[in-house]
Amino acid sequence: MLSTLAAYHYCGEPADEPQNWRLDAVEGETILVADDDAAILQMLALMLEDAGYNVVLASDGEEALGMVEAYHPDLVLLDYMMPVIDGSTACQRLKGGENTCNLPVVLMSADRQVARKAVEAKADDYLLKPFSMEDMLGCVQSRLRLAGDRRRDD
Repeated sequence: MLSTLAAYHYCGEPADEPQNWRLDAVEGETILVADDDAAILQMLALMLEDAGYNVVLASDGEEALGMVEAYHPDLVLLDYMMPVIDGSTACQRLKGGENTCNLPVVLMSADRQVARKAVEAKADDYLLKPFSMEDMLGCVQSRLRLAGDRRRDD
């Protein structure tokens, strides 16, 4: 996955021009990324920060749940297979929580069954690894927009 992410060029522009990666990040939006692979975690953090998001990192599901309580992120990206508490269980706990049930959660996995697993975990969306930066940022942006629309409707 790392080589796919590192080599990806948005709109055919060189990767050393991060302004081309920006979508419509709202200043102050925070994304929690949980993955047990440090290289993937850092690559996702760089991409999201370059797109204008604040980023909080966790290396397992238990740490991710604690970070949600501490930082109140606007969206969570969870790897499916992590130690201590896996992404599926962490997602189910977030979706079952009174204060976190509407928090957008995107499940990430290299397993081709990720769509089914995301539905079972009650995730809002999923990303199949390896994914492009454009796909990841597009998913984040659309899920944040939908969550914002729901808050305005309430």
